[in-house]
Amino acid sequence: MPAPPRPAGADSLILSGDKVDFDNVAWYVAPSGQHAVVAYLGNEAPDNPSESLYYVRRAFEQTNMAVRVVSSTNSTPTEAVDSTLLVTGKGITDEGVVLSRKSLAAGKTVIFPIHDANEAATLSAIISQPNLIVTEAVVPNYAILSQIEFGHPLFAAFNDPRFSDFTKIHFWKYRKMNFSAVTNAHVLAKFDSGDPALVEVPVEKGRVLVLATSWIPKDSQFALSSKFVPLLFAALEQSANIPSAAHQYLVGDTIPLNAGKLAQDQPKEISLPDSKRKAVEGDVFNEATTPGIYTFGDFKFAVNMEPGESRIGPIGFDELQSLGVPLGKTADLNTARAIDRQKHLLATDLENRQKLWRNFVIAALAFVMIESWMAGRLSRNVPAAT
Repeated sequence: MPAPPRPAGADSLILSGDKVDFDNVAWYVAPSGQHAVVAYLGNEAPDNPSESLYYVRRAFEQTNMAVRVVSSTNSTPTEAVDSTLLVTGKGITDEGVVLSRKSLAAGKTVIFPIHDANEAATLSAIISQPNLIVTEAVVPNYAILSQIEFGHPLFAAFNDPRFSDFTKIHFWKYRKMNFSAVTNAHVLAKFDSGDPALVEVPVEKGRVLVLATSWIPKDSQFALSSKFVPLLFAALEQSANIPSAAHQYLVGDTIPLNAGKLAQDQPKEISLPDSKRKAVEGDVFNEATTPGIYTFGDFKFAVNMEPGESRIGPIGFDELQSLGVPLGKTADLNTARAIDRQKHLLATDLENRQKLWRNFVIAALAFVMIESWMAGRLSRNVPAAT
């Protein structure tokens, strides 16, 4: 059905007309809004689909986080330095290198996609590693990502078998990067050829994410894949040091509280759905036993029932036993009766099969007898030879 209008401050969806009302309320907490600025260093046209800026601007549109993308053509150096995330384009100038170094000194993340092997000198200046070697790789058909470090925060959203398949993204061109002289380089992903695809290089307080290719269509299908936007947002959250907190949980879940900020002199306690308060120790909460809205400082989260709890149909004894439910003598008696009934069904089926074979044998004998009788009669009607 179409989504109903959501009033401001609404925190639940209530269904009516159900005879069983224990699961008729679904609680909801909207993610808290975040503001960020993404600076793009380059002179590309923002509406040109063959350039990188086109895809960066669209990646941050219509999201829960208010992100503003500015480029070097319409922003001042101050906006670029104060940005949350910095993305470099093709052929950035010396001023762009200086801005990148200032962002790294402020603890930000710089994404450096290599559009051309000639950008090796620029990359060397940004990461302060002279004589960095970058060459064009020979790609016979296309390359794919084969080795990915899903334990890294950048790929944490894909650390699930349902989302961890990157083999459908084809890379037509990429550059070979020789980071053997960079002792602190961390390879996060590799191509199927074994060459580094994504490398993280810590610089001062920040980090540079070096991509061996770009996301423009002539280089790869990266920008058109479902992985592009989550990876950019993961880099943005890591650069802004934004805790990625969920707001929807189920009864019995372990809930991290690192996203909540307490006011000065505010006790470390959680407001429960019934307005009572409970003191907590540590950075997790394990006692969410009641559906509703919980509050810890400025962090709100909703707790709902496990969807399987709405299945109130009868469960068979075999399924109960498989779940480890202790059953009494009545259950044992019923189980024995079920076993006897199954044996009886098997015996009946065996007897029916034997009857079927007996009918086949009788039919075969009848066919042989009829054939013999007809052969004898036909032989008597044949005239004798002269």
